[in-house]
Amino acid sequence: MSAPILYFKDAPSAPENAFGDICTEDFRKQLDKSPALIRESFEAMISMKDREETWSFLDRTFNTCSAIESAHDIEYLYEHLSNGYLYMAMTDYPYPANFLEPMPAWPVAESVKPFIDIPLINEPSIIEPIKGKVFSMADRLAEKLE
Repeated sequence: MSAPILYFKDAPSAPENAFGDICTEDFRKQLDKSPALIRESFEAMISMKDREETWSFLDRTFNTCSAIESAHDIEYLYEHLSNGYLYMAMTDYPYPANFLEPMPAWPVAESVKPFIDIPLINEPSIIEPIKGKVFSMADRLAEKLE
């Protein structure tokens, strides 16, 4: 998708969410769970707005230029990252591009590669490793109570 001027909010010729839907589908085509993982990570980030003790974690994780000092700074970080995903979808060409920022060929496919082994919160694969430990502890506790 390039030059999506007719898909922006309040544009008279396209449904309001069409631009976001097209971008989301670009990511889903490369890795089915990537839109859900991105959404989960954004929800986790936004949930940190009211927990000042988590702000330094975001500083370190995203190597911010200046320290996060307010909930507004987290909103700005969210918008910055969101725009990055949208930019990748808009410049998802089969060749490298460099007219706004250097991008590899097929930047959406490149960007989802690190997501492959990350489970969704509700995926059974994340529950399986926990299940064995929780069940074995519960069984030992039950044996002691008998």
